[in-house]
Amino acid sequence: MSEFAPNSFRRVNFRNIPQWTHAEIETLIELRSAGKKYGEIASLMGRSAKSVATRAAKLISLGKLQAPDKVSELKKGIQPLWSEEDDALLDDALSSGSSYPEVANLLGRSLNSVYGRIHYRRTVVDKRKEDRLLEQLRRHHQLSDVLSYKI
Repeated sequence: MSEFAPNSFRRVNFRNIPQWTHAEIETLIELRSAGKKYGEIASLMGRSAKSVATRAAKLISLGKLQAPDKVSELKKGIQPLWSEEDDALLDDALSSGSSYPEVANLLGRSLNSVYGRIHYRRTVVDKRKEDRLLEQLRRHHQLSDVLSYKI
């Protein structure tokens, strides 16, 4: 049971919803500032996550709670782009016979990321190489036509 009074002992408003006490508001500010998520705070305080999120939004609008940095929260799960070094390590590991999970651990990436990169390189990169080769052949063919022309 939480350290807060059960709902039956709290003052309630006209819709029979427990009002927030000063102690609960201070606890919400402390926990949210410590990086806890609304669901965690709700379970600790014996309230719903929606109630905690609504109260936090009100505190943010009043300037009593700092708004979360949306960009850093979104970037937490995003891996960096693939570099040429990563591609070289991928090639080396695969040519040495390493399995895909071993390659993923070696690169510090998810297995799906490794699968996706391999697929990308087989389709897009190989298509680019093929296009460059065809362009070189066209140029060579045009050059050979010019050189073989007899005056």
